[in-house]
Amino acid sequence: MLATLLLLAAAAALLVVGGLFVSGLVHHLRRARSEAARLRARRPLPLVVIARLEHGDDVFSVELEHAQKKRLPAFAPGQALTLLVPGTTLRRRYSLAAWEKRPRRYRLGIRREADGAASPRLYDHLQVGARIDALPPVGRFVLDPAHETLVLVGGGIGATPMLAMLDAVAARPGRRRVVFHHAARHPAELVDLDRLTALGARADWFDYRPIVSRPDANWRGAVGRLAAADLVAGLAEPACAHYYFCARETVMREWMDALAARGVPASHLHWESFGGAQNPDAAVYPVELDGVAREFAGEPSLLAAFEAWGVDLPAECRAGECGACRVRLVSGELADCQASHVTLPPGEFLACCKVPKSALVLARVP
Repeated sequence: MLATLLLLAAAAALLVVGGLFVSGLVHHLRRARSEAARLRARRPLPLVVIARLEHGDDVFSVELEHAQKKRLPAFAPGQALTLLVPGTTLRRRYSLAAWEKRPRRYRLGIRREADGAASPRLYDHLQVGARIDALPPVGRFVLDPAHETLVLVGGGIGATPMLAMLDAVAARPGRRRVVFHHAARHPAELVDLDRLTALGARADWFDYRPIVSRPDANWRGAVGRLAAADLVAGLAEPACAHYYFCARETVMREWMDALAARGVPASHLHWESFGGAQNPDAAVYPVELDGVAREFAGEPSLLAAFEAWGVDLPAECRAGECGACRVRLVSGELADCQASHVTLPPGEFLACCKVPKSALVLARVP
């Protein structure tokens, strides 16, 4: 009897040990898969330019494919690709301007900023046949397939994620209704104008509304600046629609405040900004980073100042979205120059979203 009890106890112990081993093995495999996925997400893709189109003087679009003709990682409509700017340590994130379920090509729209550190280089480099590395698509500004009435609002080059969203809806329109407000300075900057006009003419679910602020003699469409009242025009129930914005933050904030005043819930407003940092303070403040002292003299953000000083600080989106330009505040006071959408540990901030309010001592985040 005693021997039987001992055998049963031993068997039970083996089962417990075996269960713990299996549980530990499963946990280890899950962690390994998660780490492998994380590494894949940060491994650069070798891409080559296979097509390029000009849209006015400073806006251009390119199509990219894998340099070894491999299938590209899938992405959600609205996500962005991070380009590693050749000859520099700069990284810049650009929204993907087309979508397909199993992509063989990526399409980007880019505006060349005269005083930009990256876009003039990309404008010159991204010719047909040129190669460039990019990090796989990421981003939280994505189309929710559950939203049935969509109002897409793209300001200038901010129309690019809307084009990808339209591709996704066109693949399975269902009961959806989509209104696309496409705003630009010049008619030539309305990327895909002819295609979108034709789609609006034949698809009963799609209403295309382009508008330009600086028309030429041939423009026959709407003229002026897009107003919040335009966004709800023709909607039976504006509060039931979901609004997706990509434009400069100050403009988007005006639109969203006006929509909120009309009863549109905050949960129905979705946005992504670009280049929105603004600093009205022209005062000069001492800024010390890692023991090196410099002077901040009214730049739009601390990130802009770092780039002007030649400081190599990681940055991708420049809009408070990617979380790359993290810095630690050792002492001093900061002010917001644009909203941050990233949660950071205490004492850290995004350099693209802050400006000094006093002398600063800062340190890099490892």
